[in-house]
Order: sequence, then C-alpha cells, then structure tokens
Amino acid sequence: MFNKLPENINDFNSIILRETIAAIKLNRFSENYDFCRYSKDGIDRSTIFDVESSEKNFTWYFLNLQRIYNAYSALTDNTSKRLYLHLLAFRLGGHLSVKIPVEFSESKKDNLWSNYQKFEYSTTSEIKIQGNNTIRHFDFEYEGTRYLADVTHLKHYLHRKQYFFNRNKVSIEPKNGDIILDCGACLGDTAVVFGNTVGKKGKVFAFDPVDTHLQVLRYNAEQNPDLNIEIIPTGVSNNCIDADPILSEKFNPGFNSISRHVPLQTIDKFVNDKDLKNVNFIKMDIEGSELFALEGALKTLETFQPKLAISIYHHFDDFFSIINFLKERSLYTFFGIGHYTIHKEETVLYCA
Repeated sequence: MFNKLPENINDFNSIILRETIAAIKLNRFSENYDFCRYSKDGIDRSTIFDVESSEKNFTWYFLNLQRIYNAYSALTDNTSKRLYLHLLAFRLGGHLSVKIPVEFSESKKDNLWSNYQKFEYSTTSEIKIQGNNTIRHFDFEYEGTRYLADVTHLKHYLHRKQYFFNRNKVSIEPKNGDIILDCGACLGDTAVVFGNTVGKKGKVFAFDPVDTHLQVLRYNAEQNPDLNIEIIPTGVSNNCIDADPILSEKFNPGFNSISRHVPLQTIDKFVNDKDLKNVNFIKMDIEGSELFALEGALKTLETFQPKLAISIYHHFDDFFSIINFLKERSLYTFFGIGHYTIHKEETVLYCA
C-alpha cells in the first residue's frame, strides 16, 4: 500500500480513500489480530469486520481531513509519512483489511521475538498486587546490560525499541548522561530501561500519581540502587493540583488523570522548583493527557529543546492535534513516528 506519497490535500484524500476501500474489498487478514489484547474475554474477533467502528472512523476522518493532512505534512521522513498513511487506513478499514508495516508480529513464527526470548528470563514476583496482567520478576542480561525489575513485561522497550528512534541516521533516544522526564512511569519498566541507558551520570525522574504504581516503582528503584531514579508522586498536566496519590487496589497502566482529583503539576513548575540546568529527553505515555502536559511544558521545551517521545494514540484527535501543536510553535525541525504493535495502539511521535 501507499507506494506513492501524496503531495497535496486532494491527492492525500484520493489516495487514502482509494487504498483503504480497495483493502476492505480485497483483503482478509484474519491472522493480523492480537488475541492477547482483544480476546481476553475468550471471544475470537479475528474474522469480524466492525462496520460500526469503521463508519465512525470514516466520519472522524472527513470532519478532520485538513488537520490530519497538516499533521501528515509535518512529518519529516518518508518512512514516517508512509507509516502514518497505513495507521490511518488501519483505523478506517480495520485489521482484516490493513497490515501496519512493522517488523514484528504476534505470531510464534516471529523470529525477532524468538531471538529476544532466548535472553529474557522471569520468575514469580513477590509482589502480589493485581492488575489486568501479571507482575513477573525479571532478571536477565540483554545486549550487555542486566535488567532487574518486577513488571508485566519489558519486550516493548528492549525487543521492539519503543522510545528509541533510529532511522536514516536520525537518533532520538535516551543517551548516557541524559536527564529524562519519564511521564507515566507506571510500574517502572521504562524507568529501569532508561536508568540503565543514561548511567550514573544521568538521571530519570519517574512521574506517576497512583499509589499502587508508586509502591512497585519504589520497589524497583530499591532493587536497582546503582540506577539514578527519582520517583515523583504526581502526574503532569497544564495545571497544578495539590492532592495525595490516588488509592487503588489494582495497578492500571491505562489510568487517566482527566476529571480525577489526583496530584498534578506542570513540567515547567517541576523544572523550576528542581532548578534543573538541562532536560534532555521527555517521554509521555499518560493515557490521553499528553497535549495538556505539553501545554504545561512550553517554557521547558523552548529553553532546553529536549528530545521528545510522545504517545499519540489514546484519543483519536491525538493523531493530529499533538503533531500540529508542536509544529505550529516551531520548536522542532524533525518530526517522525514509530509504531510498536500490529494494531492501533502504541504510536509514538519523536521530535528533535
């Protein structure tokens, strides 16, 4: 799909509609389905075409065509543009019609995954906190680094390299000595990976407003005393709320602070209060609050121009609004995207 990249909005609209409608008519990718993610209730939806969702998504597309095209046009490299078109077509046509061009799959035949599994080792965790997935105790060496953490998985960050963008000699990723803001740290999986990457000369500030997550975060920080991780018990947004971390019986990676009374602060206030002399990298996976958090970080972005890795998939409008918000402020010259599943989730915007 999309051998030709559109150069104007009319061409864009024509190519998207033609390619997507042809895919819906001609394709039947029943294997292009994540059973673990979408069949937790035991119902096999791999052969179902969701007409209602497709109708809603086409309506969203037509209502926002200009803004979607602006976001597409902001992307710097052709690989990102082609990926953006595929992701858009996937939203419109669904898994039966469109395969997102990623190197991995959810199949046992995935050779890259099989190679990673030779290294990954985990045992039963002593942490008994419940959630949608099971916490495991990971302790293994991968590419010369030991990873020790009690989390649900590390595959996205080590095997699929989520938050580590390297393409066509462009590198947007944490480096040794970097100061990192890990916004949406949850159980600490990314904090541990980032901590190993930046080394003792760097530092990871791990933000989360949920008490259950903070308990596990602290546990992971304590079992990695050589990693420079500081836990910040708040979320990030465009305003500040003084409150205690929210109590929860279970951990919830999908927790959203919108319309909840949870501790929040702006990144600008945090950087000012900490008197940080630099911020090198900001990662955000905060379940739909990313645009608010960026609004509260404009001074930091203007002052330090940190590399960004921002999730843009939680709300449909995030797919264009976050890209356009940053592009309109002329803070960055490179905009690229990566995607880390075979379905619509885990799209990351990289800026430098």
